[in-house]
Amino acid sequence: MINEHYDSLIEKYFSATLTDVEKAETERLYRENQTFRDELDLQKKLRAIITDDEMHKFVQILKKTDKETLVSTSRKFLPPMVYAVAAAIALLIAVFLYFNSSGTPDAEKLFAENYVPYQFKTTIRGNGQDSLLAKATAAYQSRDYRTATDILEQLSLADTSEIAYFFYTGMSQLADNQFANAAINLEKVLRTQDDQFSQQAEWYLGLIRLRQENKTAAIQHFQSIAAHTGHYRQQEAKGILSKISSWK
Repeated sequence: MINEHYDSLIEKYFSATLTDVEKAETERLYRENQTFRDELDLQKKLRAIITDDEMHKFVQILKKTDKETLVSTSRKFLPPMVYAVAAAIALLIAVFLYFNSSGTPDAEKLFAENYVPYQFKTTIRGNGQDSLLAKATAAYQSRDYRTATDILEQLSLADTSEIAYFFYTGMSQLADNQFANAAINLEKVLRTQDDQFSQQAEWYLGLIRLRQENKTAAIQHFQSIAAHTGHYRQQEAKGILSKISSWK
């Protein structure tokens, strides 16, 4: 059984809120602790199958449904092959989101108005991975986001110095409604302050936090963009901020 400290680290890992010290500890535990590694890998798989969009639908059910019909209706949105394993986790997350929801029904609409899938511009600095990258790009363009993500994750593991892989992985996960996983990869990009991808990373992170109804985090990202003269989404960020400011 995993202890509370490990559980806290895993939750922070998926919410991209690890401090530098916690990040180092998480990486060490993943290398050295089999129990921790198994738990983290399991949650990665569950979160990949149960997308944030499915979880969002589940929360909406919770808001409108009484306890007696909750379980039966939730089965419509959770994949049957993983329901038995994931139902308890999904229910706990849904209850948490329900009681901590900011109650901003316009968030999803505002996200949809501003989200445009990123068009891959896959020019990598000659590292011999062109064939795999071409396959990932083709999968992404054909909307096979799971395949694209799998390939890009392989590439990022093989070359952790290539920031583009983390960015493209995040874009593929975002297109697949895997908001939490996408945020993790985009946070990595943003921390590097990479000239090629940092502006895009912050814009899409703002949209992710908006879609997750995390008003505080969304405002932080959009304020940063709005204050950045020359940012390619400066005006859009100002427009979003003007709308968010009226939310309670």
